Amino acid sequence: MKEYSPPEFEKKAFNCPHCEAYSYMKWAHLSVGNYYVPLWQATCSCCEEKSYWIQIVEDEAVIISPKISTAPLPNPDMPDTIQKDFNEARNIVDVSPRAAAALLRLAIQKLCVELGEKGKNINEDIKALVANGLCQDMFAISC
Repeated sequence: MKEYSPPEFEKKAFNCPHCEAYSYMKWAHLSVGNYYVPLWQATCSCCEEKSYWIQIVEDEAVIISPKISTAPLPNPDMPDTIQKDFNEARNIVDVSPRAAAALLRLAIQKLCVELGEKGKNINEDIKALVANGLCQDMFAISC
């Protein structure tokens, strides 16, 4: 599986902001009659959806549609119920970081239940997971 490649102006391929597939992008400069408009369109070769970019300076533009998150995608091993909360946090982090943090806390609490803890107190659940060797299995250093 290819690592996530965020959308980037005039890049030949990246993960589509619509279908999330790593895909070739066809770029086109948009114009209105004879007037120059600093607007570009990238079309995904996989889903054929379009993203729109406004050029700020030469060789630099920002995506204006669709709204995208720069946060990483969830791990494919993450349970679907937790992915839902994680993806909601991804979608709102730029608008409300505090709300995104609350959703991620909820996702961690649900993950603790998936890993066999009670889910009533997140601090106690994490403490129990660490006591059972969770960090030693994940990292070479102690937590």
